[in-house]
Amino acid sequence: MIVIPLPLTLIRLILGPLALLIALYNAPRSIFAAILIAGLLSDYFDGAIARRLGVARPWLRRLDSTVDIVFYVSIAAVAYILETATFVTVIVAIAFFIGAEAICIATSLIKFRSLPGMHCCSAKAYGGARTNPPLRGVA
Repeated sequence: MIVIPLPLTLIRLILGPLALLIALYNAPRSIFAAILIAGLLSDYFDGAIARRLGVARPWLRRLDSTVDIVFYVSIAAVAYILETATFVTVIVAIAFFIGAEAICIATSLIKFRSLPGMHCCSAKAYGGARTNPPLRGVA
């Protein structure tokens, strides 16, 4: 049953760089809205479906976190390309967010010698998402 959540995760791996590529060619902005909505929906439903089907696995969560980074960094780059002036006005907040993420990753690497598990309850609370108990043995 992993055939349902896995493609939903992998679609973001395609959508993020695709959005970046078409931003460089000045595509209509409605395309970016569709890509962002599709990415957000796949980000929510891949985990929800995996939990519902009982196929949530540590490697799938790690893949989801990695794909999220690719997708959201690509979307941030698109925002910079299309709205540089607006992007620059919020650069302090963006730098703070990136710094906080870097500290989290560095702390996890130093303390646990692994990347942080971004699907834990505290990460979901931070993101405002519904919390579910983490899988036992998952960092």
